[in-house]
Amino acid sequence: MSTIKRFLRDKSGICFHLHVQAQKLHLEKLNSEMKPFVTDDVVLLRLNLCLFMGNDKEVLQEIGRALDFPVSSVRVLEEVLDLYFGENPEKKLIFIMNNAEEMSQLKFSFIKELFFSFKERRDKIKVISVSTLPWMLVADSFDELLHHSTISYKFERFSQSDVEALCMEAAIQKNLKVESKLLRYVINLLPKNQDPFIIGKYVVKILERAQHENLISIVGKTDQWNGIVKRILDNKPRTRLSVQPIFDRLPHVASLTLIAAYFASYNPPSTDKRYFGERATGKRRAHQRTVVRENFHETGPKPFTLERLSILYSLLKGILLAECGDLDVNVQIPLLVYRGHLEKVSDIQNIILPKFRCVAPFDYVDLVKNDFIKLATKKTGTKEDYFDLRQYLHDFAFETQ
Repeated sequence: MSTIKRFLRDKSGICFHLHVQAQKLHLEKLNSEMKPFVTDDVVLLRLNLCLFMGNDKEVLQEIGRALDFPVSSVRVLEEVLDLYFGENPEKKLIFIMNNAEEMSQLKFSFIKELFFSFKERRDKIKVISVSTLPWMLVADSFDELLHHSTISYKFERFSQSDVEALCMEAAIQKNLKVESKLLRYVINLLPKNQDPFIIGKYVVKILERAQHENLISIVGKTDQWNGIVKRILDNKPRTRLSVQPIFDRLPHVASLTLIAAYFASYNPPSTDKRYFGERATGKRRAHQRTVVRENFHETGPKPFTLERLSILYSLLKGILLAECGDLDVNVQIPLLVYRGHLEKVSDIQNIILPKFRCVAPFDYVDLVKNDFIKLATKKTGTKEDYFDLRQYLHDFAFETQ
């Protein structure tokens, strides 16, 4: 029996919190394992934390809507839960917190009070947090404040047969008739260690092109197939297929932190005030001496301190009018390092003034920026403004004037 089933069947209340590390493609498996346990006496409450963008009141309101009671604070929630279980003594609640990495946007005090409220009713309430990250990174900054043990479960990586099944399903949805042998042949033509979601997208595009060129029945023409694969991989916009897919996007605060980190790595410190100060225009000075200067995008990203990153984060938040809260951006560093967007370049013993550099490509950061602005403007109800990264990068600012 899997860890998830044992957790749901446990009635002792010893552990009320299970953290599941999973990708979007695993969620169907999670739902199928939970389905037998959802009865008339078990109520599922799903909280998609990425929708609340750090607003704890909206989290409580969503819980209140599910319980059919108005909830404005954790204290009121406790009263509502007592009333709910008083009227429904046989009921049990399972809270599923999707995109659990977004917890870092919520106030620490709120998270602590919310989990304590659930913990007090552990015989009636179970919590399942779901994230692409392990719990040690999700709760890196406040784990010691929660004072409860967490069971962790990680879905295994997709096997070759799982990937083939996923690609076959994607092909069928596009009305593409393909045999398993041809499907495996196409998958083997693609770069290794790709996300299964990305492989499925590529396979469908390749098969559509092969069908158009009457190659479906010809498996041995390797040069022709390789030509199709190369054209698909090189086709614009390749960044949307080569980087992390949208469903695996960064939390809201981490997105802005990554944008600030990119500016910190590719702009000289002396230009921060010019591009991000109160009177900044995003352009270079009109009259500059002709000097030979270093192009950071040719020589590579430069290290920056966390102090400089925090300053740029605050300035960017003002420029973009973003509602990100007054959070310590240092909390986002482990996540960005884990995702491979930042590298620590200072000595491991240097814990007082650590230095990092941003190794994320420009196209991916631009994608994150667009997604960030889309969510921010949707949250505030304002018109989506155009924000060009190049206008604030010293290597390109002159070109965008």
